[in-house]
Amino acid sequence: SKYADYLDQKNAARGLRWGCRCKGWNQKGGVPLRCRGCELWFHAKCERLDDRGELRDELHRLAADGTFECTACETARLAEAGFGPEAGR
Repeated sequence: SKYADYLDQKNAARGLRWGCRCKGWNQKGGVPLRCRGCELWFHAKCERLDDRGELRDELHRLAADGTFECTACETARLAEAGFGPEAGR
């Protein structure tokens, strides 16, 4: 659609590469977080993180200090460390 193309161009111009399902199109996706592993951007809501109340402050802290890790990167890191379903842990 024209709107999707517009958003893609807008995000590219701002240097944003989205990893979440909405690809940055969700205007009400909550706190934007950049993954320290893959460096893609994710909305808190797209990662199923509750961004209400006290948790919102924690998400803003993660965004500010660059310690957020997306689900895919966290799973890969834990698997490399020997934690995973196949390891029985």
